[in-house]
Amino acid sequence: MSKEINSKGNILLEKKKNRLDSLNALFEKTSQSDVKLALMKEIINGRQEIEAFSNNYMLEESQKINDRLRGYGTDFIKDKKYKIILGTDSHTLIAYDDALDVTDEFIIYINSRYEGNR
Repeated sequence: MSKEINSKGNILLEKKKNRLDSLNALFEKTSQSDVKLALMKEIINGRQEIEAFSNNYMLEESQKINDRLRGYGTDFIKDKKYKIILGTDSHTLIAYDDALDVTDEFIIYINSRYEGNR
């Protein structure tokens, strides 16, 4: 999965970097101050765009991987007849049998505690 992410991301990132390299080359060649100023603005915007792209791309792709893994976990539970699969940290529940869902009971409990009842 990470190979897919890296290859797609690298292709898109390279296109953006190539454009930025072209702008930098033009900036170095020109001597007109008004053109240099316009190019400098484009270069700054290009750098910001690359940074934003990198951050957003990785977040989106990580979410896709997590969603896919959750689906695999659900299928695994059904195939192996397990009740629950826990993740690698204490906050991650990968998949569970619907019979184990105590959400409604928990909501009633926390609402009761919030209202001062035991």
